[in-house]
Amino acid sequence: MLAAHEELLTEHASPAALRRLEDGSAYRIVKVFHEGRALVERLAAGSFIVGLARPASVS
Repeated sequence: MLAAHEELLTEHASPAALRRLEDGSAYRIVKVFHEGRALVERLAAGSFIVGLARPASVS
């Protein structure tokens, strides 16, 4: 499902956004922008983190 809307969450220590989907669900996501070559090298070396997405508690 594609994101319907993203809102940057500037009060967080890490780069995050609130992503609202077309079905009305909302998720807090971490957005980290990498330089392409550096990312390819990190992934090839196996140094990456896999996370778990859960619905955000939105008031």
